[in-house]
Amino acid sequence: MPYPTRSPGTAVLLSLLLPAGGQVYTRDYWKVPIIAPAELALGYLSYREHASATAALGRGDTVAYARHRDRRATFLWFTGATIAFSMADAYVSAQMFGFKEQLRLSLGPGRLGVEFALSARARQRPAARWKPCPRS
Repeated sequence: MPYPTRSPGTAVLLSLLLPAGGQVYTRDYWKVPIIAPAELALGYLSYREHASATAALGRGDTVAYARHRDRRATFLWFTGATIAFSMADAYVSAQMFGFKEQLRLSLGPGRLGVEFALSARARQRPAARWKPCPRS
């Protein structure tokens, strides 16, 4: 029986158009509350700095304009990086969607400080739906 699949192109497109859209499409629901607020907050901060820069320019305050312009550029860069990360994550998740094992990265306290671990575990698949063939 073939494994279920997800289209990487659709996952990337959804991730570009909607905050965490690719993660919803690939059923990585636990990533949505991390990626979506990050994209929305950075986009809002970019817009707010743009409005402040425009207001400062209208007042003729070049020092405030330069400060808000630079902060806007920084927020736009982080917004773009977050969206690019989201798109890359959606692409990889769509490619790996049908595999029966998944890798887990864990971080926790150890005897000598912080301990990192990488483990593989079987992914829970839905029960197969099949009908037995009649015997002749």
